[in-house]
Order: sequence, then C-alpha cells, then structure tokens
Amino acid sequence: MRRFTRSALVVLLAMAGDASSAMAQDTPLFSLGGGLATPSGVTGNAHTLGFQAGATGVFPITGRLGIATSASYIRLGADQNAVLAETDIDPESFELGGGFIDGGYRWIGGVTVGLRLLLRPRDRQIVPNLAAGVGWAFTGVADRRIWYLGEIEPIEGFNENAPLMRLGGGVEAHVRDGVGLFGAVRYVVAFTNPDRTTALPFTFGVSLRLEER
Repeated sequence: MRRFTRSALVVLLAMAGDASSAMAQDTPLFSLGGGLATPSGVTGNAHTLGFQAGATGVFPITGRLGIATSASYIRLGADQNAVLAETDIDPESFELGGGFIDGGYRWIGGVTVGLRLLLRPRDRQIVPNLAAGVGWAFTGVADRRIWYLGEIEPIEGFNENAPLMRLGGGVEAHVRDGVGLFGAVRYVVAFTNPDRTTALPFTFGVSLRLEER
C-alpha cells in the first residue's frame, strides 16, 4: 500500500510542478454529492450495486495543486446467491417459496486526506482533475435475516477498522460565479482482512468555491 500510494502522490506533485505557472486553485472549494457504487474484485463475489454519498473540501497549496479532505459513506447490497450458498438453501426453491433477505449489506464509512490536481486552469468552463488520498475506514457487514418458509436463524454481521486509500479523477463544470456541477469516479480500497474491500463509487453533485473579495 505504501509504495503504491507514494507513487500516486509523486505523480501528482510532478504534474503540479509543471503547472505551477498556471492559474492557481487559490480559494477553497467545497463539494457535496452522491451516486451509485459498484463492488470490485473479491468484494463483488458477495455484494452488488449500491449507493454512496460524500463531501470534500479542497484547500490550495500552490499552482493547481490543493490538499483534499474527504468523508464518504458507501453501501453495497448483499448478493442473494452468495448468502444462500452459506446456508445451503437452493436458490430456485427460495424464489418459489417467496423468500427474501433482509440486511447483509457491506458498508464503508471513511475519511481521507490527500492531493487534488487541476489539469486545466480553474477559470475554464470545464476543468478535469486527478485526486489521491489515504485515511481510515470504518466498515463491516450488517446482520442478515433470511425469510424462507418462516424465519431462519439470523446471521450476525461484524464491524472492523482498516486503512483506506482513494484514487481517481473527475471533472467540474462552472455554472456561475463560485458554483459548479461535478462528476467523479474513485477506486476505493479498504485494507480489511483477510480480503481487501474494494469499490468504484460514481459521484455527481454541486461544488461551491469561496471567491476572493
């Protein structure tokens, strides 16, 4: 993790050095958004499409480079077939019997601090960016209750804490002075045991820049 994170941050710093003479992101930017989240890797074996929401604050350093602080919540649905496999219930019989599963979703609440680099001067109408950050995740799987010809014994969930990493990019479109719309995608990794928890959240929302007076 350390080597991968270092490499990402070095790339951002190098690109920022080349852009230092361009217009700076010289005032703080705050954004709020949400959207869909899809599991990836091993996480996709037990979970399905979900949702996410989050907020970010970007504070300028130099050139087009800024410090980005983010907080987010991701919730991935439980994969029905994976849950049934744990309890030896036949999926076809489960469907015919009107069974359903309550709970079992994977959640990831996390905070990160990192860098964000603008790829164009911020006064342009459309401004793409790259971002990388590390932090801490509070994650787990909710209790599951399976209803099939009556309730089966609940399956207890669990909670855990783990290091967190986010990498990705996005684009912001300026609507009016200080206000914009943005879209972003991140690759999120929580270094849980025994397998990492990974997801791809797609975020859309509103950004507000504190303009200089």
